[in-house]
Amino acid sequence: MKNFMFKTPERQAEIEYIRKKQTQRIAKQQVIFISLFVLFMAGLIYYIVYKQYYLEFPGYVHANVQKIRAAGDLIVFDMNKSIGDIVIPGDTVFSYMYLDYLIEQENVNKEVDVLINYRKTILEYEEVSNQIKIKKDKIAELQKDIAKETHNIQLGISTNIYKLDLERQLREVQIDLQMQERVLGLLGKQLKDVNVALEKSGIEDPDIQMQHLTHLRKKDFNRDVLRFYVSSDSAIVTKMSAAKKFRVFRSEDIVYMQPLDVHLSNIYITAYVPFEDVKYCTHGTPAELVVSNEICLEAYVAVQGAEVVELPPNLQSNFSREIMVSQTIFRLKEGQDIPFWCLSEGAPVKVRIRKTDVKKKSDVINIHT
Repeated sequence: MKNFMFKTPERQAEIEYIRKKQTQRIAKQQVIFISLFVLFMAGLIYYIVYKQYYLEFPGYVHANVQKIRAAGDLIVFDMNKSIGDIVIPGDTVFSYMYLDYLIEQENVNKEVDVLINYRKTILEYEEVSNQIKIKKDKIAELQKDIAKETHNIQLGISTNIYKLDLERQLREVQIDLQMQERVLGLLGKQLKDVNVALEKSGIEDPDIQMQHLTHLRKKDFNRDVLRFYVSSDSAIVTKMSAAKKFRVFRSEDIVYMQPLDVHLSNIYITAYVPFEDVKYCTHGTPAELVVSNEICLEAYVAVQGAEVVELPPNLQSNFSREIMVSQTIFRLKEGQDIPFWCLSEGAPVKVRIRKTDVKKKSDVINIHT
């Protein structure tokens, strides 16, 4: 009787309330756990079924960008287009004049020989200086590539073949640089001699000595010596390396344009396919080109296993030792409305193939030994 405790109705109600809350909390936890388990199993089943019927490969878009380069040393007079402008057949993109004519013809008619030699030497000196800068940039780029390739060889993900080719290119560029530097030294001595002759001539006006090309006017020249670059196809201007009254040397870029016609752009997609999946990429097999969540284009296999390449570093996985893959080429089907930005050079895409759509090909090419 001493251990007997009488529970009041209020105490009994409180205990029942706590017990009810615990039951509800446990039930809620069970519902959440079951829901998460169901979602996990549904996702797992979807993944297994998806992998059973579909294959996905990473890839990139390739397009031929039209690079307009200088056929010789020239000066650009007018740039009639800007980046992003649409060019149609017959549009004049820019006008220009060759510097040879400017030096050898125009100055002959207006200036004495000492000024002609002075300006000609200045132009030649600047041209060689520009070529030396280009060579030095190329050497720095090759040295960086060689260092990267050496690192890859140490890791065992590359062979020595590409490194040897880079070293050969480096030696050739270094020899060219030495020759250009010798030429620059000779031109420097020649420039000093021309300066002495200029001083002896009595011509001291700096405006006459240093007449910049940016002061030239088209109306001062015969229109026969002015040249015009006229577009023959519809395109969009994607890059400009020159501006108005800009001096451009031989082989330097002036304008980049990408044709709006898919065929002229020669647009194709390269996908990196593991060797065990190459059998699903037979010629003509339809595929989906996934650009984004909203844009999915129709494509087909154009070349099965075009070449064996090294998987780009950004696509390599720490969980896989697969480095070398087969590169398969895909092309777009005709009759599609495609946003221009989707087919920019180097755009990353995902190529999806349904295994049930793989075409069976009997015309397999066999190599007899």
